Amino acid sequence: MAQNFRRYKARNIGTSASTLFTANSNDTIVGISLANVHSSAINVSVFINDSSNDFYLLKSAPIPTGSQLQVLDGWCKVLLFKVVIF
Repeated sequence: MAQNFRRYKARNIGTSASTLFTANSNDTIVGISLANVHSSAINVSVFINDSSNDFYLLKSAPIPTGSQLQVLDGWCKVLLFKVVIF
């Protein structure tokens, strides 16, 4: 069975949680990259929410100005329902 790969992006997320992707059925995330384009360092969290619980992949990790953070890459796959980044 063929896999439909899709790319989801969000810009200028701010300081509150933001839903990037909501899975329907049998979806897999194969990569998450975060970048800081702000003029100062930021702290980021990435978590999976199953409508009642948050499961953190990353919590309050610092990203310096002009840097990026690779949370998941192609070698790591996560089955999930919803990804929320803030």
